[in-house]
Amino acid sequence: MRSKLALGSLLVATTASLTVVITGLAGLAGDPSGSVGFLTPDAAATELVPFEDCDELLQWYVDEALPEVGPYGLGGWPMVLPTAAVAGEGMAMERVQGATPDSASDTASDSGSDAGEDVASSDTGTNVQEVGVDEPDRAKTDGEVVVHVRRNTLVVTDVTGPEAREVGSLELPEGLVQAELLLSGDTVLVIGRESSATWGGPAATDMLSRPVISSPVVLDDRSRLVEVSLEDPSAPRVVSEQTFGGRLLSARQHGDTVRLVLATSQPVIDFVEPNRERTEDEATEENRRILRASDIEDWLPTVRVGDGSSAPLVECGDVRHPKEGAGYGTIAVVTVDATAPTGLASLGVTTNGETVYASTDRLYLATWGGRNATEVHAFALDGSTTSYVASGKVPGVLRDRWSMDEHDGVLRLALAHGPGWSAKENGVTTVREDGNELEVAGSVRGLGPDEEIKSVRWFDDLAVVVTFRQTDPLYTVDLSDPAAPRTLGELKIPGFSEYLHPIGDDRLLGLGQDATNQGEVLGGQASLFDIGDLDAPARLDTLGLGRHAYPQAAYDPRTFTWLPERESGLAVVQDQWNGRSSLVEVQVLADGSLVAGDSWPLGWWSTGEARALPLPEGSSVAVVTDRVEVVTLSPR
Repeated sequence: MRSKLALGSLLVATTASLTVVITGLAGLAGDPSGSVGFLTPDAAATELVPFEDCDELLQWYVDEALPEVGPYGLGGWPMVLPTAAVAGEGMAMERVQGATPDSASDTASDSGSDAGEDVASSDTGTNVQEVGVDEPDRAKTDGEVVVHVRRNTLVVTDVTGPEAREVGSLELPEGLVQAELLLSGDTVLVIGRESSATWGGPAATDMLSRPVISSPVVLDDRSRLVEVSLEDPSAPRVVSEQTFGGRLLSARQHGDTVRLVLATSQPVIDFVEPNRERTEDEATEENRRILRASDIEDWLPTVRVGDGSSAPLVECGDVRHPKEGAGYGTIAVVTVDATAPTGLASLGVTTNGETVYASTDRLYLATWGGRNATEVHAFALDGSTTSYVASGKVPGVLRDRWSMDEHDGVLRLALAHGPGWSAKENGVTTVREDGNELEVAGSVRGLGPDEEIKSVRWFDDLAVVVTFRQTDPLYTVDLSDPAAPRTLGELKIPGFSEYLHPIGDDRLLGLGQDATNQGEVLGGQASLFDIGDLDAPARLDTLGLGRHAYPQAAYDPRTFTWLPERESGLAVVQDQWNGRSSLVEVQVLADGSLVAGDSWPLGWWSTGEARALPLPEGSSVAVVTDRVEVVTLSPR
């Protein structure tokens, strides 16, 4: 059986600049479980209609937001600030997260290879989701230099010799946080966030004499794109800088084309709050008046080049909307040429959600469709054009973007079934386009009753799904006939694999946790699976990683590196008991057994920063923490 792995990623087949703006609630809120299967046609999402002008668009925003307005604005309540806060002052608030939304807590998947082939890192050294589509990371390499972010500094290191040699550095613009990189020739795109909070209104004090701000916190999320030239590696320099209104959700690079996905949660409007002269009811009424008096500029996302003035990211006439309201936030998908990233075009859609998946010719936005339901909107990618195609509403809930995949015009979804917070079962549903509607082609259910999906791998005619509660069922699902997907095999073993990586010869290397039959976790574990017989998948061997070990690939797949020439994987592992971090080599032997190879200490609680980038010589890697070290692996 020849199976090509195909995974959700933002693949762009053109270098033209393009922006897709999708407006709605910035966040996929709602019930995390539900039934799967499309609703009846009369309940399905209907064709998206363009707004005629800014007045109609503004009215849409106001109508969507007005029911949410209260005495403290759009949601929000008085907040107790740290005692160091000074009443009445503005206060910067950096978003604290361990990884980008592309990787953090996502179910890992991969694409672009046959089941019989292994999947290596991208040309810039990153373990990517789809072959040929690169992702941002804190470190990149072209085989001669490694570029990485060290706090707020871009560092360039020569790795052509036996020892790494730092050759240049650049202080990144002030206020840029969580910076990650894309590398294209001698151009580096630095992508980061700039998040601040506005604390309005006079302050009182609580019983502990802490300042209490009487108005809500208004997050003003911004994302920044900085173009850096490495024409002279010893003197990297900033070429251009853009600031986008919106929180960075994800980014993908295909060739010289980069697509950023941004989200804003609400307009930045100065609301009032209750005080001695204004009751809560009076404050609510005044805030409603303020909202009705807002301008379209208060709602649409903006872009600013350098220190210039901000401009709308999308024209009102280029925005579409569903028949039913979907919130007042904004999602923007911005496509730029990596070699000239300041040109933009735009298309808009009013809808909620922030789960985005794209294949080579389709982009899908999954949004919350109400209790136990998900709406999916499809857009066609054709050269420099992005156009709306179809929509559908499906009962059930996606875990994340990796639960989506497209192959040969068929969208495949791995979803949770059943009401309530815990899934009653899981399944795979296939979807086809029928005019402007997405219609179910087929579905299979019954995977992992009362369990949650831990990992998914998509091939052209196969899905591998791992669920877990007490044992670790690994299911193989035949997708060769989209109208009749069916479960082929099931492997029940203790523990679970939170990350699966194709290593060739119909085998998958899993990283996760060992556990008892009762679900008690025993420690980190690597597992080798054989899916050559899809009716009877087998686990060939396991390798314990330590009682308190946690393979970080479960949280961020970029911390794993597969070296095809050595038949071994490098995994960043964190000891959750004492904080020690290490890079561990897992070797796959010809007889199907796993053995421990080399290992290197990485420091204390540093796994989120560690990367292993393959170098041209198959026995060497660049290990990146707060510095770069060239490591030669022991002969096998």
